[in-house]
Amino acid sequence: MQDLPALGPQTYTNFWSSVQVQYNFSGTTNLRAAYGRGTARPNFGDLPPFQLFEPSNQRLSEGNPNLKPTHANDYDLLFEHYLKSVGIIEGGWFDKDLSDPIFQIQTFPTSGPLAGFRVRQPVNGRKAHITGVEFAWQQHFTFLPGFLSGFGVSTNYSYTTSRAKFPIDPNTGKPTRSDNPALLRQAPNNWNFDATYDKGPLSARLGLTHNDRNIFAYNYTDGADGGINGPNGDMYYYLHTLVDAQVSYRLPRAYGTHLIVSILNLNDEVFGFYQGSEQFPIQREYYSRTIAVGLRWTSGSNAR
Repeated sequence: MQDLPALGPQTYTNFWSSVQVQYNFSGTTNLRAAYGRGTARPNFGDLPPFQLFEPSNQRLSEGNPNLKPTHANDYDLLFEHYLKSVGIIEGGWFDKDLSDPIFQIQTFPTSGPLAGFRVRQPVNGRKAHITGVEFAWQQHFTFLPGFLSGFGVSTNYSYTTSRAKFPIDPNTGKPTRSDNPALLRQAPNNWNFDATYDKGPLSARLGLTHNDRNIFAYNYTDGADGGINGPNGDMYYYLHTLVDAQVSYRLPRAYGTHLIVSILNLNDEVFGFYQGSEQFPIQREYYSRTIAVGLRWTSGSNAR
């Protein structure tokens, strides 16, 4: 660890404003429009002016006391329809304009004392933009006959596009990167699906979660060998779809006691990273399934 001189404090004033308008078509259908102004401050750990030098791993991490907070203008339009019994259908559009977004930049110098090292530092970009649509449906089928009335479903889906404008290089007067990539960890398609059952002593959940591939760390620079999909491209998370399940059963003649069985990662999904495209893997992690069995006891009026 190398100590560097502090560059002094920052002072800024923010006004957080918001407005929301709702129109009710009937007792069960709403249309909402909203605007909000928000601020995201830098992580405290990114602000100290430090250098963490790891020669054995050929890595250098740097702080940035000049980081500015990110400001955002948020616009949302949401349609809601409440279903009979217990349920809701929602659909909406969202749009966010960000100024001074914070990026974790990763570079690989080719000359000088840090040649071959991986150098990481948080920096402010110029602008970023996010827009997308989202849908959700939640329903308990209590209107069905017999044991079917215990079933339910909860699902949501979002499609998001984003782009980021990198800072200007003071030496060249040009952006440090000109292709306006997606924001970090901003996957285009995300969805969740939960099937539920609640009736009598039995409560069960089966859940699926999906995230498209998304950028974990920026690495690509204009003109790098192999292009943006080559071995010098950005570092990505693999596409990830996970299946989990949990069953809870209230034991007879054991007041307030439930037997719970949870199984995580039923489909044995792989987690990991790659550089540019999947033909250039960095790491792949295999966790298999996790099974947990336990008892839960609830006393008093909460016990069933």
